[in-house]
Amino acid sequence: MAKGLDSAYAAGQRGFYWLKVKRARALDLVILAAEWGHGRRRGWLSNILLTHSFFQQAK
Repeated sequence: MAKGLDSAYAAGQRGFYWLKVKRARALDLVILAAEWGHGRRRGWLSNILLTHSFFQQAK
């Protein structure tokens, strides 16, 4: 987990200022569907359905 240097620290809590950092892999994904969030996610796209192509591009 990582936090912005300019955000406040609150013991035992994570908020929107915290980001989960994982090893990155490059994936070519396509968004098929998304829903608008509810509650604290209101105004953000949420529940995103993704897929990837099983076909290789011609080189």
